[in-house]
Amino acid sequence: MKAHPDAILDLRGSMIPVAMLEVTTIFSEMKAGGIMEILVGDQETKTNLFKVLRAYPHELLHLNENNSVCLVKLRKEQKKTGCAGVRPGTRLAAGADPEKKTMCHCRRGTQTEEEKK
Repeated sequence: MKAHPDAILDLRGSMIPVAMLEVTTIFSEMKAGGIMEILVGDQETKTNLFKVLRAYPHELLHLNENNSVCLVKLRKEQKKTGCAGVRPGTRLAAGADPEKKTMCHCRRGTQTEEEKK
């Protein structure tokens, strides 16, 4: 793992729309494998951060909440092509079955053969 992140954002005290714009702009410009560290100072910003990040394939490397500061460390992953039946940016747990998902990320309704019966 890289010792130093490619981007560090301090969102403490930022207005949420501006903070989310900063995150999406910088994260979308990063290359796959790039690491971003984000400092968040409130729960609402943290919640919005993870909502915004759903659109980007990523791996959560570290989440540390101390007092009023939350440190989030992410690695950008390659864009997946095609529909795997899960939202982009979502990593399945080991052993998870993507076929059991009922809605794909492209919002076309998909069902397994069992669900169609």
